[in-house]
Amino acid sequence: MATTQKIPILFVDPGPSVALDSLAQTALKTGRWQFPAYATKSAFGIVKIPESLAGSPNPKIEVTIGGNALLGGASIDVATKVFADDAETYDFSLLVRDVIQDFPAPVKSKKTKKLTFTGGDLANVASGKFLWVEVRRLGGCGRLANEADIELIGASLNVDVVTVTGISDAELFAREAMRI
Repeated sequence: MATTQKIPILFVDPGPSVALDSLAQTALKTGRWQFPAYATKSAFGIVKIPESLAGSPNPKIEVTIGGNALLGGASIDVATKVFADDAETYDFSLLVRDVIQDFPAPVKSKKTKKLTFTGGDLANVASGKFLWVEVRRLGGCGRLANEADIELIGASLNVDVVTVTGISDAELFAREAMRI
């Protein structure tokens, strides 16, 4: 039986001029990547693809973006590259781009929007490999009349995996995370 597993993407390099901002909400302390208006900026991440992929893994990247202004929006795209942990290139220049999506102005400040991407190099997702992910904000590209600062709240790789009898999904995820 296959179930969908959401694996968080670890963002390891914010790229130039993208700031990690500390966010404290009661007891939760976390961060978010800030992308300034009218500038093209990227955040780079990596995720380990589970060993227990289903025959048809149905891979997709979900990106959660936040808007911190009432006016404007942003154009977002994702690029991906699958690579093995032995004798395969992990060169960022080989990232394959997905279709650009527009994030419209939120109806109130600090509202989130989930964007789903299914293209790029996701067709090559395979058990036990790694996936480089670039989330890019295209500033000043002319797609939107008014742009605003945005924030990358988080992203995940969603894939269908085979459920192993007797082992919980949480334990499988923990095992996969240890392999990174």
